[in-house]
Amino acid sequence: MTSVSRTRRTSRPLSARRTAPTAVAALALVLAGCSGAGDDETGGEQTDSSSQNGSATDGPESSSGETPSGGETATDGEAPSDGTAEAVDPADHLTDPELLEQVEWALANLEEDAEGPEAADVEERFSDEMLAQIPAEQFTQVFAQLRSGAPYTVTAVAESREAMPTAELRLDSDAQPLIMTAVMGDDGRLGGLSFVPDTAGEAPDLGAWEDLDESLTEVGGESQVVVGSVSGGECTIEYTTEGVEDGGVPAPSGSVFKLVVLAALVDAVEAGEIAWEDELTITDELRSLPSGILQEREAGSTVTVTEAAELMISISDNTATDLLLDAVGQDRVAGAAEAAGLDTDRLLPLASTRDFFQLGWQVDDSVRAEFEAATSPEERQAVLDALPVELDIDPAAVTEPRWQEGVGWNLTGAEICSVHALLQEQAGSEAGGPVRDILSENPGVGVPDAATYQGFKGGSAPGVLAFSFYLEADGDDEGAGRVLVVQTRSDQAIDQMRATTIVGAGVGLLAEQ
Repeated sequence: MTSVSRTRRTSRPLSARRTAPTAVAALALVLAGCSGAGDDETGGEQTDSSSQNGSATDGPESSSGETPSGGETATDGEAPSDGTAEAVDPADHLTDPELLEQVEWALANLEEDAEGPEAADVEERFSDEMLAQIPAEQFTQVFAQLRSGAPYTVTAVAESREAMPTAELRLDSDAQPLIMTAVMGDDGRLGGLSFVPDTAGEAPDLGAWEDLDESLTEVGGESQVVVGSVSGGECTIEYTTEGVEDGGVPAPSGSVFKLVVLAALVDAVEAGEIAWEDELTITDELRSLPSGILQEREAGSTVTVTEAAELMISISDNTATDLLLDAVGQDRVAGAAEAAGLDTDRLLPLASTRDFFQLGWQVDDSVRAEFEAATSPEERQAVLDALPVELDIDPAAVTEPRWQEGVGWNLTGAEICSVHALLQEQAGSEAGGPVRDILSENPGVGVPDAATYQGFKGGSAPGVLAFSFYLEADGDDEGAGRVLVVQTRSDQAIDQMRATTIVGAGVGLLAEQ
């Protein structure tokens, strides 16, 4: 009997952002070496994404490549089933031949009767950059240790392309389920290979919103849940976590702030200042860190407004966000924020993702303190204007939470609900025609059977995880829907996989309301 089961069945989407490798996977931490695989926003939205796009919370702020520990890819929030999940064949789901071949090689070396890989084989398969940091002989030791958890069954496969083709697989095991991530390098060899524990777990049984609050205590930190109903462009709060001010307190939102940029864009289109088919030019001055793909394109290359908006929401592309923010301008952002009833004195000027990274991890503490102490938009703008011209940050250094120092975008759950309501109202206009497709391209978690439409924007950064969903279900009046917002903040790592499973159950409850 082989230790890795792969039959031709349908895959399920994977969980979003990954947490740092621990437990059994710590044995394979060396394999994470210099890869861009890992967690968003480092930011975003990998995620805020489902298997279509990559990660579930999407983040802005991911600096590690696909999903940092904070941007964007989505997930369905489904959990592994302790060895009982149906097996899937990676060949049915990976379209990049080189990536598939490398994934199958890794899986073969996880089988119970495997003895490799040999050092010579490792040298052929891994990039020079990775081998410069990790001796080939160590790979043999690591795979031997991982085989102690065999047999593994591949139960889900997702393919994405951020900077490079990436595969993410769920490996079920009676010992310790794992998430395997493989990233191709520039030379056709592996640029990264990592294994982390799959902590998604089973979805909780939720009968009321208080149950969701209780379940979220598992992920660490402090969470607030806000539920609202939407009709006629307005949000009415139906539930807020007990002990929290109605509608929630201002809390880190990660890439969820990008909804405000989208609303400002629609207003600019309505005013004739920009068109969806217009092209935006990528410049070094507007280039940000991952999550996303546009940061990898050459200066002078172009992207349409539509594509930038799709990337901003679906994979939480940070460079796309900054391009759009620059194109529409702070006045349009202020108008959209006011229309949604946001606290503009607190929120404005809307910092770019590039500003976010520089404030958090490039400048010293005194600059952050000055930004946090600013009491007006004008004072905050002065700090942003004085940030360095060059973006000089090692993405691997974006690990320490900075939200406690005022770095990020603080929104209440009620404000996020109001932005969703505004966007749905805008979607009914000619200028807002693409909005619903943009918001639903990445549904974040699995779409409940009762749902007829699901829009999503999530976000993450070190110590921050946020989810926001707009959902319409059978029986809803035309133009009416409901919103779920979950915001978690912590000075420690947040279990993003477990959080995604729990919030996925919350979306199921939302569909039943």
